Amino acid sequence: AALEKAIATAPDGLTLIGAQCGLGKTQAAIRVAAERAAIAGSGSRAPLHSKTAISVDKNALALQVVASLRAAGVEAKRFFG
Repeated sequence: AALEKAIATAPDGLTLIGAQCGLGKTQAAIRVAAERAAIAGSGSRAPLHSKTAISVDKNALALQVVASLRAAGVEAKRFFG
């Protein structure tokens, strides 16, 4: 819950969260991103605070994040380079 709150209330810009493995950082980020994506908007532009970028260090984890978001009904794209 604390991780989810930290992500949800992070200010604009880059936020880094350091925590040990297995605490649920990725799942918390996925839940916050899905919640933000559900913000209703009007017009052709996405509403303010409805988009989230999640950066991970492994391609397999990136694929998992995108799959989880899509399974939750969220339009998600994966960028890599």
